[in-house]
Amino acid sequence: MKGLVILKKVEIFEKKNKIPCSKKFIKEVIKTILEKEEVSDYNISIAYLTKEDLREINKKYRKIDRTTNVLSFLYEKNSIFFGEVIISDYHIIVKNEDFLKLLIHGILHLLGYDHKKKEERKEMLKKEKFYYNLIKNEKSKFSAKS
Repeated sequence: MKGLVILKKVEIFEKKNKIPCSKKFIKEVIKTILEKEEVSDYNISIAYLTKEDLREINKKYRKIDRTTNVLSFLYEKNSIFFGEVIISDYHIIVKNEDFLKLLIHGILHLLGYDHKKKEERKEMLKKEKFYYNLIKNEKSKFSAKS
């Protein structure tokens, strides 16, 4: 189609510590998940912040005064899928959580998956496992060290 612009943009921000995988890897993970979920136009921001930052954001926007491992905010999903995933460096470095699992979890939240109710939790866990295994099994495509 003439004049049709497809936007596939991922922005990555590290505040204090370096993300434990390449930016290329993060972009490929997001691209794969969004393509499989039939999202063609997107602008996703990934932020790797401190546990204090996540606590402050969680308190301000969700009225929950504690830190968390990942937060997701969907800003728009009509003309463009626009959102942000914020991952806690503390949960990766100190609590030894898997960055890839948190990234997938955050993206799934942007897509509308949740885990508040039992059925929602089952569906989200199924999706998380699917994408985690897909990405882990396609190591040639997802070169985490490149």
